[in-house]
Amino acid sequence: MKKILLYTFALIVASLAFSSCNDDNDELTDTKVTYYADIELSDPDPYTMAIGSSYKDPGYKATLNGTDVTDGVTVTSNVDPNTLGVYSVTYSYTNAEGFTTSTTRTVIVYDPSSDPDLDLTGDWVVVSPSTRTSPSAIAFSGYTITLVKMAQGIYYCTDFMGGWYAQRAGYGNSYAMYGYFAVDGDNNISVLYSHINGWGDSLDATSGPIGSYNAETNQIFWSVSYYDTYLAWDIYLDPAE
Repeated sequence: MKKILLYTFALIVASLAFSSCNDDNDELTDTKVTYYADIELSDPDPYTMAIGSSYKDPGYKATLNGTDVTDGVTVTSNVDPNTLGVYSVTYSYTNAEGFTTSTTRTVIVYDPSSDPDLDLTGDWVVVSPSTRTSPSAIAFSGYTITLVKMAQGIYYCTDFMGGWYAQRAGYGNSYAMYGYFAVDGDNNISVLYSHINGWGDSLDATSGPIGSYNAETNQIFWSVSYYDTYLAWDIYLDPAE
């Protein structure tokens, strides 16, 4: 239960008597408390589903000052069950004073034809011949990114730029291009979502694979561009020791 003190109004009224030197002050106060709804999601989050299947919400519950208000929750979704990707479902409730509480569930649509046994989870190190290829060619290596398997063939990546800004330039994690990618049955890699908080944008639009995983050498490669292709990187990754 959440309660927030919205406002306290104080009104001081002065009565002046011309025949007296005394002032009479009356202080009137009006304090109002509002309650925000608590919205709890049923597990799992993130929710994973095979491409082409139907999305069935795992469930949610909303309470307002101890009262069940689940029926008043508004649900919005951008889930496309027929397209590989990472989506969101948002649950919102607006109280009588017009204040809204919301929470979001992540939904991952994966390809069941990808290798179910492949798991690239772990730390990976940028190695030669990784290069910032545009606007000038600059070789770089030694920076670490992390991959986390979220579903069959779907991974979270801490930085598609290989640490170029976050680590090499020293800007910090707000300038890491994080996101999700998919690995298909042939180990081709495609970007599903990317974002860099520091500048509030993403990688250039990509169509088709940006790289691949080589099972024989246990190495990952991808090529990405940014800022209308003005900036581009070829990234090679080896598992961290």
